[in-house]
Parts: sequence; structure tokens; C-alpha cells
Amino acid sequence: MYLIYIKFNDHYNEYHIRYFNYYRIMELENFNDITSINFHFYDNCNILYNDIPIFPKSLTYFWCCSLRLKSLPELPDSLETLICSYNNLTSLPKLPEKLRYLDFEGNNFKQLPELPSSLITLNCSENQLTEISYIPPNLEKLWCKGNKLTSLPSLPDSLTHLDISLNNISYLEKIPKSMTHFYCSYNKLTQIPKLPESIKMFYCSHNKLTQIPKIFNSCHNIWCDDNKLQILPEFNKMTYIKYENNNFIKKTFYKDKYIKNIIL
Repeated sequence: MYLIYIKFNDHYNEYHIRYFNYYRIMELENFNDITSINFHFYDNCNILYNDIPIFPKSLTYFWCCSLRLKSLPELPDSLETLICSYNNLTSLPKLPEKLRYLDFEGNNFKQLPELPSSLITLNCSENQLTEISYIPPNLEKLWCKGNKLTSLPSLPDSLTHLDISLNNISYLEKIPKSMTHFYCSYNKLTQIPKLPESIKMFYCSHNKLTQIPKIFNSCHNIWCDDNKLQILPEFNKMTYIKYENNNFIKKTFYKDKYIKNIIL
């Protein structure tokens, strides 16, 4: 038995929970007023891993995580959110031009699908990507940790969140001025570009850094442990600092009243 959370395009905007057997699942395409589907398997049944039905043309949201899927059917033009993490996917059908949120973390992709320019959020972490050649111009959040990346293209000015941890990246270009959350731990970086004043969280642990750029007052959380740092910049109004296992010539012990946690 399959458990599907369905949202219909009615004035109540409520979720309807329905239990479907295999034959009824294949009829989902006939429901023209469905806007959202969360696809689950129920009661440890015998799973037919590739039996995702043809999508209703009205669908805007689809969630199908941890189902061991190897493929998805053609996606409707109306789709705005697709979350298909932790399956066995190596590719996706053509992505709709209206798609804004795409999450395929924990699959087996070796290259990115062709991304629509409408995309705002992309999570492609924990795949086997060796290259990202294109980033949509209005992307705001990019999570690509745990791949085999060695470089990144130019980052769009709209980007606010970037996680490139657990890759093999040795060089970064300019960091966008809009960036607020930047995670680049466990790479091969020897330097970090100038950080914008908007940065709030900055993690650069386990690299080969000998210095880090100026940290502005907006930043309240920084991890720079396990590098080759000799000197730290001054921190103001920091709530968490982690910088053990470096090569400091001199350690500064901060006494600012705003600093709550220091791990030396």
C-alpha cells in the first residue's frame, strides 16, 4: 500500500491523505486539480521502485525521497518544486521553466541536468559531480557539498547561501556581496576572497589557509580550525569562534562581552 499526501486546488487549501494501491496510483494523472503530492510507501510493502505515475498537469509540488527510484516520468510545465533526494537517480527529465526549488541530494548524478533560469534554490549535495559549469542567474541558495568538485564558475550576485564543503576545490573567485552563509570546510583552499559585510556564518575548517580575510561585525559564527593560520583578524560581536589546530605565532584571547564561545 502507498501513502500519498495530496493537496487539491480548492478554497480550503487542506491536505487530503489517501491510501492507494498500485492500480489507483497509476490513475493520479486523471486528477486535474492536484497541486501537491508527497509520495511515501506504507507498511513495508513490496515496492515497485519505478512505478511513479504520469503527473497531473496541475502539479506544482512533488516530493519523492528515499524510494530507491531510478527514474522519474515527464514533469509537468506547472511544477515549481521538485524534491527527490536519496534515490538511485542518475538523470532527470527536462526541467520545467517555472521550477524554482530543486533538491536531488544523495543520488548518483555525474553531471548536472540542464537548469532553468527560474531556479532559486538548488541542492545537489552528495552526488558524484566533478563540475558545475552553469549557475542560474537568480539562484539564491546552492548546496553542493560532498561531491568531487575542483572549481566553481562565477557566482551570481543573488547568491546568499553557499555550501561547497567536502570537495576538492582549491580556488574561489569573487564572493557575491549578498552572501550571508558560506561553508567551505574540507577542501584544498589556500586563500579566501574578500568576504562581504553581509556574512553571518563562515565555516572554512580543514583547508590549507594561512590567513583569512577581514571579518565584519555582521558575522557571529566562524569555524576556521585545522588550517595553517598564523594570525587571526580581529573579531567583534562574535558569538562562536572555533580555531584550534593551527600554526599561530600569537593567539589573541578575546574578552569582548559579545563573544560567548571560543574553542582554541
